[in-house]
Amino acid sequence: MKASSSIYLISILTLSLLFTFNNLSNADLINDVCKKTDYPDVCISILRSDPTSANADVQELIILILKASTSYASKTLIKINDLMKETTNGYKKLLYMGCTHGYKVAIADIALVVDKLRSKSYDYAKIEIDSFRQEAEDCEDNFSAPPGPIYQSNLTDRNLMMMHFADICTKIIVLYF
Repeated sequence: MKASSSIYLISILTLSLLFTFNNLSNADLINDVCKKTDYPDVCISILRSDPTSANADVQELIILILKASTSYASKTLIKINDLMKETTNGYKKLLYMGCTHGYKVAIADIALVVDKLRSKSYDYAKIEIDSFRQEAEDCEDNFSAPPGPIYQSNLTDRNLMMMHFADICTKIIVLYF
């Protein structure tokens, strides 16, 4: 009985150590992947905030960033809707409507990126990432583009963050696939 207790204890300790090393190696994976991007702090913050990242491989890490991007884009749509309600300027409303359309397209593009990643179509995934990045960039640029007047978009931080999400995903795909 004493030998079986010892074997049981050794088995439990071994499993605990393996689990600990796996989590440590995934923490290292997140750090290793994110530090190679242009926005490592953003990358690490996104991935550490999702508990499923602890057991994710590189492709799954990208998908987690894309899920965060979808959530962020959805919240941006709410912000745009609020800004449209607040303004009485007809031209600004048109600009916000353009952003609304762009962010809806971006959300659809992000879903396509996930599909392309899962089917290992990495070149097509990068094309769709470029598309959702461009939607955020266009939203921002339209506020200062001729022929209309120049306005502050009130979405600059949100548009930049969407561009950062896209840049992070693209960099990871280029480096790892």
